Amino acid sequence: MDDDVAATERGIAERLLGLMAVRGNQATVPPAYIRRHIVEHAAAGGDLDGRFVTPELLPFLDPQRLRAVLDDLDTADPATRENLRIWRRASHAWVWDDPLSNASSLAFWMRAYGRDPLRSAFWTVRWVNAFTGIGETVGRHPGAGCAAIVRRPSAGLVALSGGHDPELRLWDLRTFDPFARVRTRHRSISLLATVAHPDGAVIAVTGEKFEQHVYLWDVWSGAKIWGPVVHERGVRDLAACRMSSGDTLVAVLGLDGTVYGWSVRQRSLIARRLDDTGRPPTALTAVMLPSGEVALALGHYDGRLTLWSPAAGGRDIDSIASGVEREVEAVTAVVSTAGRPVVLSGGSNPGQHPGQSVRVWHVGSGQEVDQGIGENCASMKSIAAITLGDGRSIAASGGSDTWLWIWDAGSGTVAAAFNGHENWITAVDLVEEAGRPVVVTAAQDDTIRLWDLAEAEIVADQNRQHSDFFEAVAVDFLPSGDGVVVTGSRQAELAVWSLDSGERRAEFDDMVGPFNKPTGVAILRTSNDTIAVMSAYDRDKTVCVWSLVENRLLHSVAAGASAPVFACTATGDGRILAVVPTDERTVALWDLSGGARIGPSYKGHSAYVFQHAALLQLPDGSFVAATADMNREVHFWNPATAEPIDIVQFRALSGFTAFVAPDGTATAVAVDHDGEVVVRDIRAGRELRRFGTGLRGTHQVAVTTVTGGGTVLAVACDASVRLCSLDRGHAFGHPIHVTSRVASLALVERDRVLSVLMVGTDMVARVDAETSALAQ
Repeated sequence: MDDDVAATERGIAERLLGLMAVRGNQATVPPAYIRRHIVEHAAAGGDLDGRFVTPELLPFLDPQRLRAVLDDLDTADPATRENLRIWRRASHAWVWDDPLSNASSLAFWMRAYGRDPLRSAFWTVRWVNAFTGIGETVGRHPGAGCAAIVRRPSAGLVALSGGHDPELRLWDLRTFDPFARVRTRHRSISLLATVAHPDGAVIAVTGEKFEQHVYLWDVWSGAKIWGPVVHERGVRDLAACRMSSGDTLVAVLGLDGTVYGWSVRQRSLIARRLDDTGRPPTALTAVMLPSGEVALALGHYDGRLTLWSPAAGGRDIDSIASGVEREVEAVTAVVSTAGRPVVLSGGSNPGQHPGQSVRVWHVGSGQEVDQGIGENCASMKSIAAITLGDGRSIAASGGSDTWLWIWDAGSGTVAAAFNGHENWITAVDLVEEAGRPVVVTAAQDDTIRLWDLAEAEIVADQNRQHSDFFEAVAVDFLPSGDGVVVTGSRQAELAVWSLDSGERRAEFDDMVGPFNKPTGVAILRTSNDTIAVMSAYDRDKTVCVWSLVENRLLHSVAAGASAPVFACTATGDGRILAVVPTDERTVALWDLSGGARIGPSYKGHSAYVFQHAALLQLPDGSFVAATADMNREVHFWNPATAEPIDIVQFRALSGFTAFVAPDGTATAVAVDHDGEVVVRDIRAGRELRRFGTGLRGTHQVAVTTVTGGGTVLAVACDASVRLCSLDRGHAFGHPIHVTSRVASLALVERDRVLSVLMVGTDMVARVDAETSALAQ
């Protein structure tokens, strides 16, 4: 009977496969039933192989259903394995109702992996310089501040996450399905500890850092077990573990340095540790001693580590001084191969160690074993450790550099490091599943990520050598006709790339002052040169001008501005003019060629001038400047007189640009957080049109005029990019989802080819779009 069922399922799968014959650029979408269930029928029939996961078919499949049957997939073919590896990185952004967008996104990821992608509808991916890493995005949780991994009985691994809402979210790590939510009593959740019991029950202990209340929850039912447990001074950290008696110990570290040990069975306080040293504990974790007793390892403000036992009312049983005084921000414990507890800690680093470090303490030895030094991290925010089935002990940590670090837990040496998040990693947890070390991380980029360390050898060396945070991009042409792209990185390095090939042609690191960060780049054409300009948000608010023809620095101006705002243009007489703030509310026009301020300062802002600016030269030779402030007001003003032309307040200003239309009209474009575009005639002070983009959040925008006189707006939100016609007032084509959050955009048209240049974390890329849809 089973053979008959399998044969029937195989027949269904083969028939559906014939019906699903599609191309990546085909506009016809197969029926929903086929897209959802074809891989399930193939798996049930033992027939799931590479034919069902080709690059042509993958964009049309249901990602959760495919993940659920991956264990049944025949991956003997190397091409199939590579297709799946790329798909696993890309599919978190899949849109079920827009598979053509999925196809374009897969093409982008394939190019990032060095593969030649199939041509997709609307978008053509020309080149991508990006680091792809090994992590997979499980899902999004706004303000993700804590995470943990637990096992669901007979159902595999589950990730828990907390963030800027009252919900504890549960993610199936096989399918990435957010299958349940525990509604807590917190406003947000930033502290989380879990305890698993032999019967499969899992207790989650939740808290909100600096707030007073701690709750205990049954993870699978969502029921409250206990709480609130009130700590009047506020809570800094949590830990929990199961004791040999079967009771659960919940440890709470208060903001005043007091440590409380609670018995869940007794619903009572069993021990308390007061601290009157002035250097209180700042982090804690539970440690199982060889005797079976549970102790707490405490990391202190001055770098000390203390081992405290809640038994018999509480007592310190071991300690170690720090050779370098610095706050311990994260601490964990693991049992070594010799059966001895090992405590690992990390935190803020002293000035002589710019990299992340981990300290290793073998409990009972009274001394530090070693201190491992990383390469790129400023401080550690979370650390977890386990002993693997082969006897090795490893730790995983994350912090302010956005990297995931893997350590040898016995020696503290770095084993690997991986980039993937785009903001601080706030939480790390680590387990072993089927002999494979698996890490889950949460970060301030609002994502939960899964890392299979069994894949680490593929990219470890490459990853540790590659990390660029590109913040700004511009594009134009040299006098020779060659297209060039310039980018500004977080290290205030200006790089020049070939528009045609994506190869890096030159680098400039002439910026001065500490804490450089680009606030904008531009390419300007003069009568005999092509100029690159970059402003940096450093101590002196430096603006530098380079010749891209001579490959040298021409001017460096310390504008002394207090705000990260910048816009510039080239005049017919060869001057380079820029709008630069001179203090928090005042903006002025600078001649970068002469290094001097020209004309009066504009003082019309009543709030901090921030982020958005534009400078236009009109056909009659006059100028219009636009600057935005924290009141969501955009001021349009005359640089010659410093008099206002118009002041417009937007409901939620998210993206802004301005341009001179083909008819000479000074035009402003603003995008709000809901993705609505507003187009205004600046001098007339009237709205021309408004329309939606379908992209909600914070936006990057760019504008260009295309052959035939139409004007195209490119809008990026997070890692999605789409195009809009400003003349017709609508979005056209479909979005493309790329490898990282887009920090800046640029547009250029040549020979009727419209190119979008984009930069982000470890990403510089060019995609071309069809402009025939502009006429629709």
